[in-house]
Amino acid sequence: MTHQDIATAIGKSRATVTNLLRLIELNSEVKKLLLTRQLEMGHARALLALTEHDQVKAAQKVVKESLSVRATEKLVKQMQEEPKLAKFKPIDRDTLRLQEELTARFGAKVTIDHKESGAGKVVIAYTTLEELDGILAQLQASSSQN
Repeated sequence: MTHQDIATAIGKSRATVTNLLRLIELNSEVKKLLLTRQLEMGHARALLALTEHDQVKAAQKVVKESLSVRATEKLVKQMQEEPKLAKFKPIDRDTLRLQEELTARFGAKVTIDHKESGAGKVVIAYTTLEELDGILAQLQASSSQN
């Protein structure tokens, strides 16, 4: 039997039937919140994009903070975009000291990502174009002194 056949038989749209069937994929705790009407179908549909563990975390936040469906969709998007935690790499003292010196010199956060191969990158974070201009001026002044 197709979703359309079911929809016709129960007097609902095919989209409604399809969406209801998708809710079967929800974590059981989230299903309970839906059954007790603490969550609406719109919330539940948004949560389907998450892993089961994240569905529970997000659903609890939705209920606790009484989030709207749109706010829930935004929360889900943020959770999906969160960077995966990289393996923790301890920073050696010399690199840490150099990061601190450069941060103090430029007045902006500097991070050094040094790879085992010997390659790496230096990242200077800035929050405004004026701050970037100041950093570039300092770099140019340093290069003209050499």
